[in-house]
Amino acid sequence: KKDDKGRWTVFEKPAWGPWAVCRNDQSGFGEGAQSTGELIAYAPDIDHTNPQVQRDVKEWIAWMVSEVGIRALRLDFVIGFAPRIQE
Repeated sequence: KKDDKGRWTVFEKPAWGPWAVCRNDQSGFGEGAQSTGELIAYAPDIDHTNPQVQRDVKEWIAWMVSEVGIRALRLDFVIGFAPRIQE
C-alpha cells in the first residue's frame, strides 16, 4: 500500500522494509543493493539479490502452485532484473 508520501512502499505480506527495495529506486526509499535491471517509475524496484526476498518469492510461488493451482509463470518485466536472478 502507499506510505504517507503517496509512494507504493508499504509491504505487509511479506513484511518488507527499505532493505527490500533497491537503493537506487526512484522513490528514494530503498536501502537494498543497486538494481540489476532497468528502473521503473510506477512501482518499487525490489532487491532480488537479497536472500530474504528470494526466499519469500520462492515461498509465494510454491503457494501459488500448491494452493491456487497455477501451472506456469509469466515474467512480464524481465528487463527489471538480471537473468541470473531467475535461477
